[in-house]
Amino acid sequence: MRRHEILTLFIDWPVSLVEEGIDFRVRIVHAQRRHNLERHHRNAITARAHGLQSHMIRTILGRQSINASAG
Repeated sequence: MRRHEILTLFIDWPVSLVEEGIDFRVRIVHAQRRHNLERHHRNAITARAHGLQSHMIRTILGRQSINASAG
């Protein structure tokens, strides 16, 4: 189907259907943005947890090496 045919079909639609189509598209975009934001938030939490875990491991290993050298 060519572009002008699609536009003609779109123009022939009742206004309510066109508005619903636009509203549907807007809802899809908002859902995609919300999904991306949630994914970013999850990634940030994971990264923070990983950083904390690494810090704790380094601290524990550091204490073990201090205790080993003192013992």
